[in-house]
Amino acid sequence: MGLAYLLLASLAAEAIAAPSSALPVHAMVVADPVDGEQGALIAQRVGFLLQTTGYVVLNTDVLEGRIAETPHDLHRRCQSDPDCWRETGLRAGIEQAVLVDLIDDTTFGLRIVDMGTTMGFRKDKAGLTAGWPDPGLVERMFQGWGTLQIDGLPETAQVQIDGSAEHPTPHGLAIDPITAGKHSFDFRAEGYAPLFLTVMIYPDQETAVLAPMAIAEPEVHVRRSGMGWVAVGLIAGGVTAVALGASGGIAGPLP
Repeated sequence: MGLAYLLLASLAAEAIAAPSSALPVHAMVVADPVDGEQGALIAQRVGFLLQTTGYVVLNTDVLEGRIAETPHDLHRRCQSDPDCWRETGLRAGIEQAVLVDLIDDTTFGLRIVDMGTTMGFRKDKAGLTAGWPDPGLVERMFQGWGTLQIDGLPETAQVQIDGSAEHPTPHGLAIDPITAGKHSFDFRAEGYAPLFLTVMIYPDQETAVLAPMAIAEPEVHVRRSGMGWVAVGLIAGGVTAVALGASGGIAGPLP
């Protein structure tokens, strides 16, 4: 199977003026097979440190089941090609691919591919000293802050961020900064269908989303009366009744 580890992560992220988000952030952590047992140990330690910040570590069988490929073969195929890792990661349903490399006997590095971008690797390294891996490495690479811009909203739209109280969005939604992680956005506007989005925010990156809200379709309900049935259309928030009863004729507005 090769020496590799998969992380499916649930990272608590906080939006500005909103409670913490409990939406899961999924990632895979893969050690280079050529680094042998030491590389595997580094991946385990990185995984353990991520667990202390809210990640959940699962068996590599999950990854193999999703992509029909062993982590060893995956690393051999993609190596230093971020687009290859991104294509595979999107197929596996993750937000981040984390690659662990043994640089020398005293240093290891991380290369991260963010699935929601077209960028190359984000890179950092740390020393193999007492107490490694350095918690600051995780803070720099997985936490931190980004910016968000959502456009295409009607002027009357209101939004709940991570289930918080509603906020107006008269000219779209802009948050700078916003904590890294996955956030939920629930948009409502009179005359429009509700819109629910989940957006992944990456550290030190800007995320832009175009989210036009659709005009609400009229709902039709049927009410039976002594004359027969009456169809009631709910249009633009008002009640308009137009129907043929069983005995004929046009039914007027209902009380």
